[in-house]
Amino acid sequence: MKAREDKLAHKAPEAKKPYSAPRLVKHGDLRKLTRGGKGRFADTGGSGSHTRICWIAEALYGAADPRTHLLRVWLVDVYSKTAIGSIVVALYKLFGRELAALVRKSSLLRRMVRPVFEAGLVRAHRHFISSTC
Repeated sequence: MKAREDKLAHKAPEAKKPYSAPRLVKHGDLRKLTRGGKGRFADTGGSGSHTRICWIAEALYGAADPRTHLLRVWLVDVYSKTAIGSIVVALYKLFGRELAALVRKSSLLRRMVRPVFEAGLVRAHRHFISSTC
C-alpha cells in the first residue's frame, strides 16, 4: 500500500490549457444564424425564429447543423433579393422538397448536389463575414 502511495505522489499534475470561449469561426456570427430569417419565407411570419426553405441542406448536413442555418438565412435574406437569386429560390421552392427526398435516398445525387451547396456556403460565409467586419 505504501509503495502505491509513493508511486502516485511522484507524478506531477499535467498543466491545463488556458480556457478560451467557444466561437463559431467557419460559418459566421452565431447570433445572426440563430435569429433566423425575417423575410417573406420565414415560418414565424417575420418574428425571426428560423426559416424552413433549405430542405436539401437538411438532407446533406442535418436540420440542426450550422451550415443548414447559414444557407437558410443567406438564401432568404440575401440571395433571394438578387435578380438570379429570386429565380433560383422560386424554383427551389417548387422542386426543393422532392429533390431533398431523392438526395436522402441516393448517395450519387448527394455527391452531385453537395458541391453546389458547398459553393453556396462559401458565398454565404463571405457575405456574413464581410458584413460583420
